[in-house]
Amino acid sequence: MLISNSEIYSKCIAPQFKGFMKDNKLVTKIKISQDIKFDHPDPYTIHTKHGGKGNQKKIQLPNPWRKKADGRVLRNVPITLYADDTSENISKKFNKHISFYFTLSGLSPNLSNQEYNCYFLLTSNRATGFEIASQIVAEMNNITREGFIAFDPTSMKEVLVTGMVLCFLGDTNTPNPGSSLNPCRMCHLKTARMDDKKSLDYIQQFLRINSDGSELTGNERNWSETVDRTYDLYCAEVEESHAEHLQRRQQYGLTDAISNRFLVDSKKNLRIRKLMEKLEEE
Repeated sequence: MLISNSEIYSKCIAPQFKGFMKDNKLVTKIKISQDIKFDHPDPYTIHTKHGGKGNQKKIQLPNPWRKKADGRVLRNVPITLYADDTSENISKKFNKHISFYFTLSGLSPNLSNQEYNCYFLLTSNRATGFEIASQIVAEMNNITREGFIAFDPTSMKEVLVTGMVLCFLGDTNTPNPGSSLNPCRMCHLKTARMDDKKSLDYIQQFLRINSDGSELTGNERNWSETVDRTYDLYCAEVEESHAEHLQRRQQYGLTDAISNRFLVDSKKNLRIRKLMEKLEEE
């Protein structure tokens, strides 16, 4: 940022795009300079009035957290949540459990990886990951919004603790965006083939820019649309075929583990099938 004559300017640099053929396919190479000094001649100086409209928000005073803390020091403790499926046998055919743990995100890796800094939350050999996580989500929402009282041994006083799940870790590469045709859960970024990920069109979508460098908008996922499409996937499996269900799932870039489990179990469990029919009638 640059301030001149009470005017605010941004220092911006444009990436360099270079297309070339490789194995009879068009490949795009993007070069973005790094470690650029403030007085380097390459960055453009652009007035902030040419950017977005900005956002204004009234700040409530006094801060609501002061009332919640009631004179106590406020401690923000973000956590790293981790889920794993464990078993006492190599095949995991028997006694399979899904467990949740967390570590303090502020710790360095050499400390957070120590067993005594890994805190167990809950486990189940019957419930799915989503079913278990719903309990954690409810409690973390309460901690984030309201906090809880704890004793700080360093100050020998009570403190109000709040926090959030800074990141979530798993032990599988299945949801790895690099190997997915629909890698984003916030927008409809998608490609029909893995090879197309090297194309200029896909890279521009990934960077959310148009061909002229302007911001790409209007491609965000919509919650009501997600709900409708989830029901459409359910109907495709029940009323049409499993192949049609899979085809639409890839088309939408969407799947619902709980619905999928109902659909699979209903084919071999009469009680679940009757329950599904009852829910459809309601």
